[in-house]
Amino acid sequence: MVRDVLERWMAERRVDLIDNYDSKGLRASGAFADGIKIKTTEYQSTMTAPPHVGVMVTGRKPNKNQMPAALRAWVGWAGSTFLNDWVQDKGLDLNAYAVAWKIAREGISVPNAHNDGRLLDDTFTAERMEELNRQLGKMYTTTITSEIKKIWQ
Repeated sequence: MVRDVLERWMAERRVDLIDNYDSKGLRASGAFADGIKIKTTEYQSTMTAPPHVGVMVTGRKPNKNQMPAALRAWVGWAGSTFLNDWVQDKGLDLNAYAVAWKIAREGISVPNAHNDGRLLDDTFTAERMEELNRQLGKMYTTTITSEIKKIWQ
C-alpha cells in the first residue's frame, strides 16, 4: 500500500524532473533523462540520476591544482569524449577542446545565463512533499478506519 503511493509519486516526480530538464534547455544527448532510476521497497523509495546532475545544479570548480601534464590529459580526454558529444548534441559550432580548456581554467558557474541551477529544487518542492504526506496520511487513515470497523463488527 505504501509502496503503491511511493511508486506513483516518484514516477510523477521523474516526469516532472525530465520536463524541467527539457524546459530549462539542459538536454543534450538525453543521457540524463535516460539515467534517472527509481527503486522502491515497501516503505522507502529512492531516485538516482547520472553523476553530472551535480554539475547541472552546483557547477564545477576549475582544475587549479592539477599538474600541467594531468591537465592536458583531462582536456584531451574531455574534448574527445563527453564534451565532443555535448557540442554535437547541442548543435553548437564550438571546438570541444577549447570548451574543455575553458572549463579546466574557469570551471562552470551555476547559476548562469543558461542554467538557473534549480533543476532539483523546482521538481522536489515543499508543496509536492506535502502532497506525498497527504497521500500517505489518507492511505493510513483509510487503513486504520477499515481495521477498526473489522474489529467492531
